[in-house]
Amino acid sequence: MRVAVITRGTLPINKDSIKGTESWVYNFLRRFPKKNRFKFTLFASGNSRAGVPVYSLQNKAFFFDSLIRNNDYRIFRSTLIASAIKYRPLFDIYHDNTNCGELILPFASFIPRPILVTIHGNLHSDHFKKYFSLYRNINNVYFIPISNAQRKAVNFLNYYKTIYHGIDLKKYIFSSQGGEGGFWAGRAIPEKAPQTTIEVFRRVKQPLFLAVIKEPKHHLWLKEKVLARARNLHFKYVFRFKKRQMVKQYGRSRVLVMPYQWEEPFGLVMIEAMACGTPVIAYARGSVPEIIKDGQTGFIINSSRKDRRGDWIIKKTGVEGLVEAVNRIYKMPKAQYEQMRLNCRKHVEEHFTIDRMVNEYVQTYKEVVADYQKKRLA
Repeated sequence: MRVAVITRGTLPINKDSIKGTESWVYNFLRRFPKKNRFKFTLFASGNSRAGVPVYSLQNKAFFFDSLIRNNDYRIFRSTLIASAIKYRPLFDIYHDNTNCGELILPFASFIPRPILVTIHGNLHSDHFKKYFSLYRNINNVYFIPISNAQRKAVNFLNYYKTIYHGIDLKKYIFSSQGGEGGFWAGRAIPEKAPQTTIEVFRRVKQPLFLAVIKEPKHHLWLKEKVLARARNLHFKYVFRFKKRQMVKQYGRSRVLVMPYQWEEPFGLVMIEAMACGTPVIAYARGSVPEIIKDGQTGFIINSSRKDRRGDWIIKKTGVEGLVEAVNRIYKMPKAQYEQMRLNCRKHVEEHFTIDRMVNEYVQTYKEVVADYQKKRLA
């Protein structure tokens, strides 16, 4: 089976990818079993390296091209998609990984091939709901949500099945004891709320480390509202953390705190941290209740009194709830805390391995191609 894997082109796809979608695509392609006779072509930046042929518009990733970075990414992403479509006789199926499928939908009716869309982004907006309603009648697009929570935003899409992300556990070294500091990692955007994590650790008076991925349009916000608050002997932050450094930091952290301010689609950092034994504390938004086992692999907190998503162990809400959860982690007896770290690793082993994920995609590719052929013959 010949598969065209389409990405955003924003950053290179390689072993050092730390941004969620790019990291996912790299690991997905590297782990895909060769015995199933799948042949991949990756549409990405020319400096991508994922063990498969790469087609690109240019060698430089869009983020590192100032003419593109400082203007509109989307028109260049659309051009990359159009390039993939130009070669449609070479492929049996398209696998879109650009965001939520919104960019490939206008092309879909002109592609006599099935299109599988892994939904990496957030669908929770009226804007998206109205947009997708324009394409209700397209029957060759199959959506793969990465959490069940994603389905609630736009309930009329042609969802095929939910496939949770998975990671290669060999790359995530388990630490039975962890360290003393807290950890936050991700894109520096308000929705990921690094400023809230800083406030929590300021109040609990514990050290905090932040692995920050800069976003150009939020540069001033990051500087003035986030990093300015982190000027403290107990707070450290770094940009462009490499993957191997991330893994080490996961293992030597006491807890990962991710107070998402949006409906988080999945949150790879949560399963990566747990794979290394580090428990996670997060607001009960998006995928969080599907990933964390409350009280066993961390704590789930209702973000406010008005937004209660469950009857969690910590009854306080918002920042007060986060503070109580972090304090509980630090006050746990050694044996209880080490058991929680074991729980974290076991939870990932049972539910979030890359082998489980890839096997689900192997089967899904076959089923989607067969289903599309039936539709064409009907």
